[in-house]
Amino acid sequence: MVLLTCSYIADLLLGDPESFPHPVRAMGRLITFLDERLNQNDSPRRKRIKGMLSALLVIITSGYLAYLFVAFAGKLNPFLGWLAWIYVGYTVISVKDLSVKARAIAGELTLGFLKEARAKLSCIVGRDTKDLSGDKIIRATVESIAESTTDGIVAPLFYLALGGPALAIVYKAINTLDSMIGYKNERYINFGWFAAKLDDAVNFLPARVSGVLIVVSSFILRKNFTASFKTMLKDS
Repeated sequence: MVLLTCSYIADLLLGDPESFPHPVRAMGRLITFLDERLNQNDSPRRKRIKGMLSALLVIITSGYLAYLFVAFAGKLNPFLGWLAWIYVGYTVISVKDLSVKARAIAGELTLGFLKEARAKLSCIVGRDTKDLSGDKIIRATVESIAESTTDGIVAPLFYLALGGPALAIVYKAINTLDSMIGYKNERYINFGWFAAKLDDAVNFLPARVSGVLIVVSSFILRKNFTASFKTMLKDS
């Protein structure tokens, strides 16, 4: 629990600098490499098999490398092992990064800079943002941050507490796969099918924990927690 807390504090302090080594960026490059070479003109069945094998390769490689990194550091020196644990744990959490990006969008809107707000919004959503009004930019930002509360905060902490850095990195690999290839469009409907289903499965419990935490938060902040609870039930 001490190491997990240190990972959380490290994220609050450091966030996600673009220049800092980050395993998710490495995962993204591997996913892109496999996508470009394996997601070709094949039958739906072959695409699903290739997509499943690609996903498993990314997941197993990511988890094993994280395990080796922490284990090797621990063998060199117990203190280095703790630092490695904290570093890997820190990289799967996105509290400060979400806050920074949301506040940047809000800042542009406050100044009336819609074009700049749309550009910053495009960094956190997959939809086309070029024609969004101010109200729709706010809605899209809130929706994105709300969704990311699960896959960027609650779920990583859940798996970090459950199985340490290796399991947390496995979760992050699944989540990154879903965010890159888990779409129901012509290119990914079959190739990304396995990644999307797996992401649904690993988020089943954390998503429900997130829902409860949002209701509790609304009570603490003296908002309408009754409406919050009813919305959680209504929208599942």
